[in-house]
Formats: sequence, C-alpha cells, structure tokens
Amino acid sequence: MTPRFADYVETLLRNLYPHADVIVTPEADGVYLEIYLASFSLHAGIAEGSAMLAVFEQMLLEACVAES
Repeated sequence: MTPRFADYVETLLRNLYPHADVIVTPEADGVYLEIYLASFSLHAGIAEGSAMLAVFEQMLLEACVAES
C-alpha cells in the first residue's frame, strides 16, 4: 500500500482520537493500525475502500459536524 494511504489513515485516526497513541504501518494490501488509550486498545488491518475505513471516515465527519 502507498505511504500516502498510510498517512491518510494516520491523520484520520489522530483526529478521531487526539489523546491516543496511534501507530499505522503500511502493508502490502493495506495498513495495520494500533490505537492505545487508557480505556481501550484497537489493533486492526484496513484495506483501501474497506468498510472499517468508511466507518472511521463517517465518525470523523459526524464529529466535525457536531463541533460546528
């Protein structure tokens, strides 16, 4: 996967979880991500165009709308 996609996913997750430790690692078929907060941790693989990516994008969109 391209570094640009990994950067996009990392930026998206850092905006969703500003107090978390976010690690995004490019892989051949997508990215592997790790999110660490005091209350939870998440480890997942995401492919470009995946349902999980769409969920994160929707969550960020809703958060932005709620702030405005």
